Amino acid sequence: MFCPCCATTSVVSGEPSRDGNVCSVCQSSSRDRYLVLAILGAIAAVSQSDSESELSVLGLIGHSRVGDTLTRMLSSRFVNSGVGAEPPIDLREVPLIPESTFDIVVCSERLQHEPAPVSAAMEALWRLVVPGGVAVVSLPHRVEEPHEERFPELTETRVETSAGLVEYVGLDESGVERRFSDLVLYGGPTGLLEHRVFNVAALREGLLNAGFESAEPLMRNHGWAGAEWEPWSRIWLARKAK
Repeated sequence: MFCPCCATTSVVSGEPSRDGNVCSVCQSSSRDRYLVLAILGAIAAVSQSDSESELSVLGLIGHSRVGDTLTRMLSSRFVNSGVGAEPPIDLREVPLIPESTFDIVVCSERLQHEPAPVSAAMEALWRLVVPGGVAVVSLPHRVEEPHEERFPELTETRVETSAGLVEYVGLDESGVERRFSDLVLYGGPTGLLEHRVFNVAALREGLLNAGFESAEPLMRNHGWAGAEWEPWSRIWLARKAK
């Protein structure tokens, strides 16, 4: 297997799965390698239509292997602003950032953690992409099972831990305090809270409603790069009209 993350020929361990197929050299997963291939494909596609300018890429990426790979490949053309990265970009604050700034925006493992309404984050993502550019979107999602929104739109939200009970707390539109337990937190009680689980239809509809001209998942496996898993939770390309 040739690993696009560390540019070495290596072997993988484990069964093909989203976070499996681990590279023996850099420990990248199938998802990491597929994401890198999708980004390179998006860069090539945008470059063909705008060959005179040097492309800029923004990464809203939480996992360092992909960010490190893009930094090595793209150098100063790549800015990472994911979890733990500097400068941070909050999608809810994108109106403060100049619009149409980046040719490629990589939004990886973000949209499931954005507070309701997620449409605001998707619209912000659209604003960050230049006309003719592409958003590369990665997140776990379902195929035909219903879209699941775990919480209503709330303000003054926080996660509280008391006597072993972890709760998500906030005020609803009437100003009434609401409390939710049975949370899905990535990284323990202080980790990222899962606000929803998309299905294919809801994800496509949300990206199109945000303003993207098209939004489709990449369905082809790439066994030569160990980038393969079940036909769900694929990486999506959302294109902005010129």
